Amino acid sequence: QKDLCLNLQTDKAAGLSFLISIAYWAQQIHKDSFFAVEYRVSPIKDEEMSLSEKCHWHRSLFLLEQYKELLGDRLDLKIPLSEKEVWPKNPIMNVAQDKRNDQISDNSEHNLEVFLTQNKSLHSEFLKKTGAKFQKFERQLPVGLFEDEIKKSKAWTPGGASQIDLWGASLDSKEFHLFELKAKNNKKVGVLPEVIYYTQLLSHVQRGTPNGEINFKHSDNDIPNGLLKAKNSENITAWILAPKGEIHPFVLKQMENGQLLSPLEWFNKNANAQNIQYKIFPFELDEGLTHTIKCWCSELYFK
Repeated sequence: QKDLCLNLQTDKAAGLSFLISIAYWAQQIHKDSFFAVEYRVSPIKDEEMSLSEKCHWHRSLFLLEQYKELLGDRLDLKIPLSEKEVWPKNPIMNVAQDKRNDQISDNSEHNLEVFLTQNKSLHSEFLKKTGAKFQKFERQLPVGLFEDEIKKSKAWTPGGASQIDLWGASLDSKEFHLFELKAKNNKKVGVLPEVIYYTQLLSHVQRGTPNGEINFKHSDNDIPNGLLKAKNSENITAWILAPKGEIHPFVLKQMENGQLLSPLEWFNKNANAQNIQYKIFPFELDEGLTHTIKCWCSELYFK
């Protein structure tokens, strides 16, 4: 059960997403059958977890609840009553206080983020090919959740590096877009729980929680406040961006007839009722480079 106390990107923590994906692909083969997943969660005592593990545990419980909400009868989720409290009593989130480092580094994902925020032609091409409307790619949106006040001992979910890679908002504030960006050699099923977690959390910034609204600090500097943009938006679109050929086949597969299929199809059915859409848009890297995007791959655009 400690698997749910691990980082979402790890295969162990993404166990349910593997099961959902297997059920989805089995459904594509056996169309006359109905495939669903039964998932049982055993309780873990607080004293058996470190602070870091508790944060991952809270995040996993929230994500399980969201999976059930989105998947309906595709998921039979069994959680002890004592573990269904997924929200802190007085939820609060932080906002970015410092400008991001835009220097090229050894981190290829960081470099891709910087490249996208600085390349106007790729942004224009993205808007043209997808019909999306947002002013620019903005880097990094903190989504750490706290109880009562923002301090390490009050952390409810992971903070620090747990941030939305890229985001953007339309000029009229109606559209909010978030992007889970993957670099080369990072072909993981864990991208599904990552993007769904960030998106569903922001949807609760919009609509509140059982314990009231999620409060957040209003930045007193010139750094764009992504949480405020998300709260005031009418629609949220979540994107998985990754190099062509670098997306796990459980997450996206092009069939022989050219049709694109993804387990996100199941999630979208109920997400659309929340004015949320999940999409995938691969890109092609410049040959021999890991941080320069050549173009968007329209033929692999899943929507």
